[in-house]
Amino acid sequence: MNRHPASSLPARLVPALRIRQHRYLATTARWLGYPQPAAQPRALHPPPLHLLTPHTVPPHLKRQINPRLSPHISGHPAPPPAAPEPLITEESVRPPSLNSRWLSDLRAQAQIRISTEGQGPTVNSARRVLSHLHENWLDLLAGSEGYLVGPRWTGLANQQISWGDMGHVNNVMYNRFAESSRLNYLRGFALASDEEHRQFWLELITPRSIGWILKSIRTEYKCPLFYPDNITVLHRLVNRPDKDTEKILMEAVIISNEKQRVAARCYEELVVYDYRIGQRTNLRPFMVEALQETYDLQEKNRGKTTTHVLKLQESISRPSSQ
Repeated sequence: MNRHPASSLPARLVPALRIRQHRYLATTARWLGYPQPAAQPRALHPPPLHLLTPHTVPPHLKRQINPRLSPHISGHPAPPPAAPEPLITEESVRPPSLNSRWLSDLRAQAQIRISTEGQGPTVNSARRVLSHLHENWLDLLAGSEGYLVGPRWTGLANQQISWGDMGHVNNVMYNRFAESSRLNYLRGFALASDEEHRQFWLELITPRSIGWILKSIRTEYKCPLFYPDNITVLHRLVNRPDKDTEKILMEAVIISNEKQRVAARCYEELVVYDYRIGQRTNLRPFMVEALQETYDLQEKNRGKTTTHVLKLQESISRPSSQ
């Protein structure tokens, strides 16, 4: 006795085979003029979706199929996917970053040009670059990382290293340098503000009303500081604040004037705290506006300085024949 074809198939394929057989019989009967066969009863277990087509899928399943997920089954074209929103981040709009040792590398490259070629347009450019770096190394080094330099922004300028700070500066001194710089940085906002808002800026460093509390600080040591040396300490905003800001992320850089390089970096997290009610709060609107302007000025200075440094590098790297 011949077995039914479906009996030799896995159970999950039987419903799909029966649907195909029913369609074949209906088509054959229609061609020969015979009465149409009875409607195929619904399968208790629906066939796998990958075995169905728009012609074989049962109506009760077709209503349950999402056209977006299975357009080949539903018979309807899938709607076009929504265009992804452009990803715009702080990094995507920044100019190309420079090598952390670009200053020493550029000096060395200029000196090699002068010593090996002796004369020519490229040598003259190398001499001008060396002179420019000697006079403006701090502005270029700090500006390329987004720091603002000048009496308004410098936290500590030419701070002398004391002999009592040991042969090399004790680690805790780096955090003290950053603390003094941060307080002077905030005082700069008060001095640049109008009379109406000046007192609010000064109160940020006092426990009177709304103040900034240092939540955490992490220091990366790049090179030791020895006596005698002078240092410059600068601060910058890491993120652009908004009206909902409850914490401020800042970065401080401690620069050795003797070595003309970064000696340490401090990463600070400050919380905006209202001492009157004993809980966190948001920045005042005029503070948000001032900090946003400062952050925008940082990024503008970063781009301008980086472009300038790249031009200096290009002027030296040109072949002598040019």
